Amino acid sequence: MSAVRAPLRLQGCAPEPLAGYLKALGVLRIVAEQVDPSASGCWDGDRFVLTSTLDAEGLVSFFVHRYAPSPVLSPWNKDAGFPALDASSPFGVILGSSDPRLGPYRHAIARAAEIVEEEARSGDVFKDPLKSVVIERCRAELPDEAVAYLDAAVVLTSSASVTSPLFGTGGNDGRLEFSKIFAGHLVVLFGLGGRGARRRAAPVEDWCRAALLDEGRPALTDEKIGQFDPGAVGGANSGPLGDAGALVNPWDYVLAVEGAILFGAGVARRFGAVTEGRAAIPFMVEASPVGYSTGAAGEASRGELWLPVWSKPASRSEVARLLAEGRAEWRGRQARTGLDFVRAATTLAVDRGIDGFVRTTFVDRHGRQTLAVSAGRVQVVDRSEARVTASLDPWVGQIRRVRDLPAAVASALRTFDTAVYRAAAAGGPQALQAVLVALAALEGTVARSGRMRTERVPHPFTDRLDAVTWLPLLDDGTAEVRIAAAMASQGDAIPRAGSERHLPRWRFAHYLRPVAPARPRETWSDVLPVAGLGARPLVEVLSDVLRVRSVDVANRGRSSPEPATGDAANTGVEPVDDGPRGLDVAFPFRTPARIDDVVAFLLGDTDDRRVEELLGGLLMLDWVGARATWTSDTHDALVPPALAVLGPFFQPPGQVRLGTGRLRPGADWAALLASGRAAEVIDDALRRLRMARRIPIVGQAAVMARTVPEERLAAALLIPISPGDTRALIQRVSLSQEQETMAPVGAPIQE
Repeated sequence: MSAVRAPLRLQGCAPEPLAGYLKALGVLRIVAEQVDPSASGCWDGDRFVLTSTLDAEGLVSFFVHRYAPSPVLSPWNKDAGFPALDASSPFGVILGSSDPRLGPYRHAIARAAEIVEEEARSGDVFKDPLKSVVIERCRAELPDEAVAYLDAAVVLTSSASVTSPLFGTGGNDGRLEFSKIFAGHLVVLFGLGGRGARRRAAPVEDWCRAALLDEGRPALTDEKIGQFDPGAVGGANSGPLGDAGALVNPWDYVLAVEGAILFGAGVARRFGAVTEGRAAIPFMVEASPVGYSTGAAGEASRGELWLPVWSKPASRSEVARLLAEGRAEWRGRQARTGLDFVRAATTLAVDRGIDGFVRTTFVDRHGRQTLAVSAGRVQVVDRSEARVTASLDPWVGQIRRVRDLPAAVASALRTFDTAVYRAAAAGGPQALQAVLVALAALEGTVARSGRMRTERVPHPFTDRLDAVTWLPLLDDGTAEVRIAAAMASQGDAIPRAGSERHLPRWRFAHYLRPVAPARPRETWSDVLPVAGLGARPLVEVLSDVLRVRSVDVANRGRSSPEPATGDAANTGVEPVDDGPRGLDVAFPFRTPARIDDVVAFLLGDTDDRRVEELLGGLLMLDWVGARATWTSDTHDALVPPALAVLGPFFQPPGQVRLGTGRLRPGADWAALLASGRAAEVIDDALRRLRMARRIPIVGQAAVMARTVPEERLAAALLIPISPGDTRALIQRVSLSQEQETMAPVGAPIQE
């Protein structure tokens, strides 16, 4: 009759700090190897669940009375004390003991001492090349039980040995020697001689209950725990009154090391693979100091370990296989950085069965002491926000490869990385908006660095970000997004294939980004047609865009395709007046906003700062083929007469035809609006309506001008609206010569 297996929730084994996670793996590994080969484990929320033949009392009894520890040795480190072991040292005490559970440990210690002693005849065994020889001989000659720890601490390659951050720099971190600390805790737990002789009454069982089941609060020891639990390490400013000593439950350290040995399987499977001098452990990547509050730019780090969390029971061998072959792919290759990893996890490019990851980064704190700092958790989900950021990597990668980044560029890059991490980890429209805003800021910072432009990043950001894909992910339902998208989407028509005038497409973005149209790729622009987005009030910037656009259109009418710059753009010089014909100022291509949003912007009811940021980000998109995700024909808004009169004049050619032709703004309108002469512009607009055989039914121009903030009018006219809204505005303010009745002034727009 088979033994009954039941799940046991280990309240003392949490996924963070690192010690808690490794402790859970240690329990599963030891129980499966020494008690129940069919044991399994999984995570249930914040606790580990062990399923085996042991109940709570049986588990505690096993570890206290029957547990046989793994031989944990790194005799190549000077602080371990080899080859001449002091009888009072932890290794010396274990070597002199008679406990049968320590038999394999004693054998490994004795053989390691022999290897070190033999090699010491040729020189200093604690320095290369003899140190590497000792490591190679230990792996070849020590018992298999001891090799497991060696593989978790050091990776042997064809030319050198590299280390795993799990155990510092080859089993030690400065003067802290992991195997010696492990042996010291065993001396106490096994009640051996030396220091253990003074602690024969040590609460070994109470410690075990606290470590596994979180029962009781036994007094802790002042031994070291190293990097595994930053909260217990002690040191400078670690207590409420300043410096404090370490506090540790010996079982926490012992079981954490036993669990970390499982990562040795992954290192062995990738024998010889290294990354920047570190062992290529699955789920170990280069550090990205973003995404957690304690991260700091330039902070020394040994990398990040992403600890997988799974909710379905897995055996010891299944967990070992997961840690050995862990998959985390980003853009067709294994993730290399924390930023890559979070996007791999949130695009389902990781092993099946993993529900999430606990991110742990190894950083230098308290002087030069390395600590494993918890940096948050990430759920394995499919986020489109993470997926679309892949197209940003090639251009940003050029900046990452620069070793001596200017401080401003480095700061902008960090802000960008933070935004990408948050978009992948949390998702949502606003998180993805922040990515584009940060991308625009990064491009602007690079543009201001002559060295970066000429030597490192020869082109501005020109990777195609399809607005068709991005816009649904960016739309958070706010007026600010719709307004910014409508303005950013505007562009001149693309010449047809084979056209004699095969000119680069001029976009609204080219007025505000440091980019000039060119084929086959856009180039950096030395002069912005309109400068100051983000530095000057938004309405001033947009008013200047309208004025410069008017000059530009007039110049193009004289066969000059270039935008206005210099004096024409910045000193208020007006274009040549073309009389009653007017100028086709509006961009033919655009995604319209809702008329009620335009009214809200005109009246100052929207957040200019947010519109400004969103506009900068949305200018990075390619809007060809994009269509708004919101309803544009909203005719139930009360529209100020000034906007109702002027709005139709700033729509694309052909959108509305009346009487003898199109409605076009006068060549001097932009300059007049910028100088606060809106009444003159409205009066001219009414004259042009009459020329188009429409009969105005609104009041005096001066009265209409006073009913709106004149300084915002020019900016509002840059926001495109739909053909339906345009027709409604015309019907709102005028009658055709054939009409007899019309809606009274001030009534809502009616189609």
